[in-house]
Amino acid sequence: MPRQSWPHYLKDRIPDKRFDRRNPRLPREEQLPLECGPHKRKETIEQGFKRFRDKHPEVELRLVALARKAKRRGRKVGIGALWEVMRWSFWMDDDVEEFKLNNNYRSRYARLLMAQYPDLAGFFETRRLTSKGVSDG
Repeated sequence: MPRQSWPHYLKDRIPDKRFDRRNPRLPREEQLPLECGPHKRKETIEQGFKRFRDKHPEVELRLVALARKAKRRGRKVGIGALWEVMRWSFWMDDDVEEFKLNNNYRSRYARLLMAQYPDLAGFFETRRLTSKGVSDG
């Protein structure tokens, strides 16, 4: 049996006169509208970070402990690796209430740790922030 090309499943949904194997899309006016419009944030990442930090101070403390442990061992690790270790440790810890760790806050925590804890200054590599209304001082 010959192998069908990838848009074979569209043949039943699109009238033959409009089906084009090279471009199986419907004309724009016939496309179904999206059920949800473009995502509009209620708050900026910076505002969400500040709110999250106030609500969960244990995140900062755990990150500091993990970063210092890595530094003592002579390892330079990224905030992403520490974030995932922390996520796993919170998940395994029965004493901590369940909450989600938003990946958008990782770079904010990296900057915070380097600014607040002199022994961690320069420990993480950071890029320039591109969010609107945030200075990368």
